[in-house]
Amino acid sequence: SRGRLPGERDSAAAALLARLNGADARVLAPLPESPPARTAAQRQAADIRLVSVDPDDGPALYRAACDVLLTAPAGAASVAAAIAGVPLVHLPPEHDFERQTARYFAAHGMSLSANSLSEAASLALSLANDADVQEAMLSAQRGAFVPDAAERIVRYLHEGRI
Repeated sequence: SRGRLPGERDSAAAALLARLNGADARVLAPLPESPPARTAAQRQAADIRLVSVDPDDGPALYRAACDVLLTAPAGAASVAAAIAGVPLVHLPPEHDFERQTARYFAAHGMSLSANSLSEAASLALSLANDADVQEAMLSAQRGAFVPDAAERIVRYLHEGRI
């Protein structure tokens, strides 16, 4: 969820935490780059369900550990989630590029897209509990990417086709 304001990330985590039942669930939330004086994450500090992570500390690891990833519909984050095979819920878009990304991924069955943080939390919980929808989404993600794309690009460059 890079590129979002710190308060928005906290609000997304707070919206999700408000809907979680029991202490078994966990919400990974990136640490804000410039946190406000009192963040929602700090207010939730006693809640063991909230785990803060530094976005620069192995994003692939925490992405792979997610049952469902909520992220801004930025191109790189969305593609990385799809390549990793993680069910994906897009947070509300902030500008045209994010709207286009969310629309594309949702239209191709690779994500669910929310119009509000509350809806994102509801979609994430619903997706986490629906194995059929998850499998359909993961299948769509797998079908959208060429498995040997990196090798093909390197071969193309090596052969001097640019």
